[in-house]
Amino acid sequence: MNNKTNNISRADIAQKEMLTRPEAAVYLGISLGYLHQLCANRLIPFYKPLGKKSYLKRSELDEWCARRDAKVKTIYELEAEAARK
Repeated sequence: MNNKTNNISRADIAQKEMLTRPEAAVYLGISLGYLHQLCANRLIPFYKPLGKKSYLKRSELDEWCARRDAKVKTIYELEAEAARK
């Protein structure tokens, strides 16, 4: 992670519902640049209450990570799916 994310502790993040972009990057375990791309392409939910600084809801990040279409199927799920066809 870069300088903006080095001093952010996971314990601090666990106490907050609304996260800044650097905090959200640490929470998700991704680079700040990649998070900026996700936000710019509107692939992840975020808020800009005053038009400049972005915030992300921790609960929405959890939901985003657990999206059904993002799940990688197990070999057993793939075999069961193939057997149904």
